[in-house]
Amino acid sequence: MTEEGYVKFICDFKKKDCVSSDDIKEMNECRQKLYDSGLMGATEEGIGFGNISIRDSFTNFIISGTATGNISKLSEKDYCKIIDFDIDNNYVKCEGLVKASSETLTHAAVYASSEIIDEDFEINVVVHVHNHKLWGQLLADELAGKIDIAITSKDATYGTPEIANEIIRLFNEDKEKLMKHKLIVMAGHEDGIISFGKDVKEATDIILNLLN
Repeated sequence: MTEEGYVKFICDFKKKDCVSSDDIKEMNECRQKLYDSGLMGATEEGIGFGNISIRDSFTNFIISGTATGNISKLSEKDYCKIIDFDIDNNYVKCEGLVKASSETLTHAAVYASSEIIDEDFEINVVVHVHNHKLWGQLLADELAGKIDIAITSKDATYGTPEIANEIIRLFNEDKEKLMKHKLIVMAGHEDGIISFGKDVKEATDIILNLLN
């Protein structure tokens, strides 16, 4: 996880006070639960990990900012709005008082892929957490045939167009798994797990229930 937290995409950033407390209230409450459970936080080196986002419109979303994983309690100043993105060109346009999370393109790929499954399949929240024990157990259980979940390629590393396109591939090829579990294990991003759902509670509970 030595590279965790570093933004790898081209970031077109406009510093602007544009995220309100109402925009992030429910999401931030659930983010706090994930932080308190150790699913978001910081490494011993002080590098933050984990992020959460919520869809703001059909194409735009609000996401926790870069280098905020190690902050115990976030405010609206720690989130930013994604105005546009281009996965193939490794580009993100965002506004806020902090730049977008390093995992923004990963979140974007999940939102962009929701209609691949079904136009009525709602994905309004994406959660990305880290837990070494849970990550390893999910990979082992899938390998042993105990659970059938979507897993990204080991060659696709975090925060890159490769991992974003890998997620799109999973939505095209593993629809039933994704509809059933709403979970993605990132084999090429140590400890990384993604959940998603129609609302904040669903996306958060998927992870917390697995942890418990």
